[in-house]
Amino acid sequence: MTELLLTFSGALILGSILVLVNIISAHHPYHKTLPLVAYSLIITGLGLFLSLEASPEVSTTLDAMRQSTSLAITGLLAISPALYAVLTLMMIRISISRHD
Repeated sequence: MTELLLTFSGALILGSILVLVNIISAHHPYHKTLPLVAYSLIITGLGLFLSLEASPEVSTTLDAMRQSTSLAITGLLAISPALYAVLTLMMIRISISRHD
């Protein structure tokens, strides 16, 4: 159960950091970025809190963030072959189907 909670909190942290990077890299003067940044920081804090609560042996917040984020990336890499197989089957189905 602890590993599942750490993986979930790592996914929260990883996703919100990716949203922050996207907001910074795609800055436009007409976008209202303040709510998106605030929500991303709140979700990052929630993921960090969950990872600190799930692993009491970790002493610093940076170690907890590293552990949970690495578990999330490992989980994504573990399911990627299944995702590639489904994507390949979908592309084969689309390319074989007849268009009227």
